[in-house]
Amino acid sequence: CFWASRWAPRCDAKGEDGVLASEACVESCGTCETFGQNWMELVDIAEYDGAADSFHFQDNSIWIQDVRGSRNFRMSASGGHYNYRNKVLMGLAQTRILNEPPSVTPKDAVSFALPVVERPATDEAILMLSVLEMQALLRQGDLTSVELTTIALDALAKYDPEFNMLEVALTDLAMDVAAAADVKFAAGEYDSYIQGIPFAIKDTYDVKGYVTAYGSFEFLDNVIDDAESPLVTYAVEAGAVPLFKSTVPQLTWGTANWNGTVYSCLNGGYAAGTGNSGGSSIGSGAAVCLGVVPVAICEQTGSSCQAPAIANGITTIIPALGTFSREANGLYSMDSDRPGLFCRDVMSCAVFFNYMRGTSPGDPQSRDVPFVNPAMEDLSTYSIGFVDNSDTSAWPLAWDTPLKGQRGNVLDALVASGANVTVADDLAEFLGEAPQLYTDFQNSGMNGGGSFQSFDWYYLNVEGFFESVFKYGADDSVSYGPVWQGQNFNNHKRHVGAAATAYLDDLWLHGYVAETAMYPMLEALPDVVVHFGQSELQGRSDTSLVKRAGINSVHIPELYWNTTDEAFDEWGGSKPADYYAKTTVSAAMITCESKKYEMYKAIAVCNYLQETLVEGGKLVSPYIEVVHEALKTGDHDLDCPYDWSLKKPDYLDGYPEYLRAKVENALEKNVGNVAFCDTAIYD
Repeated sequence: CFWASRWAPRCDAKGEDGVLASEACVESCGTCETFGQNWMELVDIAEYDGAADSFHFQDNSIWIQDVRGSRNFRMSASGGHYNYRNKVLMGLAQTRILNEPPSVTPKDAVSFALPVVERPATDEAILMLSVLEMQALLRQGDLTSVELTTIALDALAKYDPEFNMLEVALTDLAMDVAAAADVKFAAGEYDSYIQGIPFAIKDTYDVKGYVTAYGSFEFLDNVIDDAESPLVTYAVEAGAVPLFKSTVPQLTWGTANWNGTVYSCLNGGYAAGTGNSGGSSIGSGAAVCLGVVPVAICEQTGSSCQAPAIANGITTIIPALGTFSREANGLYSMDSDRPGLFCRDVMSCAVFFNYMRGTSPGDPQSRDVPFVNPAMEDLSTYSIGFVDNSDTSAWPLAWDTPLKGQRGNVLDALVASGANVTVADDLAEFLGEAPQLYTDFQNSGMNGGGSFQSFDWYYLNVEGFFESVFKYGADDSVSYGPVWQGQNFNNHKRHVGAAATAYLDDLWLHGYVAETAMYPMLEALPDVVVHFGQSELQGRSDTSLVKRAGINSVHIPELYWNTTDEAFDEWGGSKPADYYAKTTVSAAMITCESKKYEMYKAIAVCNYLQETLVEGGKLVSPYIEVVHEALKTGDHDLDCPYDWSLKKPDYLDGYPEYLRAKVENALEKNVGNVAFCDTAIYD
């Protein structure tokens, strides 16, 4: 057994060879075949001090030496410059790209048609315009970038106190970039189709000279002076206006940052998606839903673009791995994380995509790729596969609808496009034949799905929960633990229990199989696969291999449906309990997916469907002000604070004063009164 030499002492095995030989071992750990399934549980028992709320290792833990060594290095004068946000600089855990793009399209070779548009009468209507409509007004002189940026900042100020989408302000930078764009507009100089248009940046992406806080007030002094995400750099070089950095849950999994919950403007539920959907791009999703920006950066490891998209009833594009650079960005997994974009209409995402795409020196997996204007594609030349999987039970949650068999309009529209449409019962039918390498990989027991992310989780959590910034649970820590339930869903213990050497080897094997086995299987897909389920073919093959090999996912909302409508009383699917009682609305999504280097095809088909099936070409929440009022009055409140007083009586002393007051109020008001406040946590 691979793990035997490391884990045998826990099974009372005798002998230096570490073979799992004793009856005690087999009884407590299982056979070699099942051992890998059980070892994480053993870590929880053996590696920690036994207290249910402990965040710290025992002194005699196997892992404590690794943790201490890593911490000691990173607390040194020189080693402190290395942290998880710049793992990509060394290509840590990255594997080689073997399948190169067939061609490269220069960004300035792609042009877009500007619509004829008159300036709307209200600021709110201006903010709900598409990127190309905004660009038309800017070039016509009917709107200035400074004016547009000011309107957007005013909307941010109006909604943020309740929706909590702002994590780091970029106001001065935004106004400077907007003013520079106006100089060029006045001179008739047009650098791009995103010139002068505001966008939001998920607060895991570095902006040079500004803080990256990762959802934790403990990181508010983390000013990044030496790096910037290429997505930001490329967009600003094209004249786009970086409006603000948007909220993320602590170290990117949950429903809240240190300020509390981030809310959907569609239904008042979690902007992260219902339950444990884990959509970390929460502030970006809320900002697009509210109309503060037309486009915002998201990032998906497992669900962090798709979950906020359905939660907020907005569009997202998630390009294949390597299309967007991950340099200067806090990551979970080098083989799974993919930056993406939120927008209301998919062409707004497409325009920003064109200027953000491309390689950078710090991300060895990044590539320049082919691209065209998706709106100009002739769909009659496409092959399209279609599956009605409206009853999906896959993760993240609430993608299922009671509409299976009732969305024939989507298939009818695809047929009307002139494309060669094939209907199947299951998405797996469109994959190519599995080669022997794939079969052997599956049979080996290595296909652990998300387990390949654990190598990166090890470093993230050592540097997060166990380093000098947090030191959760330690006597000299600023705070005992996360502020809010939902600030971080991660099991702090489990994620640290990852063997670096083992996962590095696994990742090499994983990358090899993805490039040489899964990639050809995906190349056999039709040009675009259309369905109603989640990203990466709804898990119809090994999802981690699909993500690593490369697939483009686009999700658009077709319609809103009321989960509490009496017509659905007998339906046993998702009816999220976190929605505001007066806005129990979910979005019914359409998904378009395409091969690794054909992002434009997935966008082209979903753009056609959005323009054909959705009035006005995009959905806008009709409940923004209803939800906003409920949050202002306190009629709806999902904030559930942790109470660490039994463990550290003075724990509130480490909080900023405004946050202390907010926590005290929520402790009195919500605990025991709000269903989502887990009172068991306070026992």
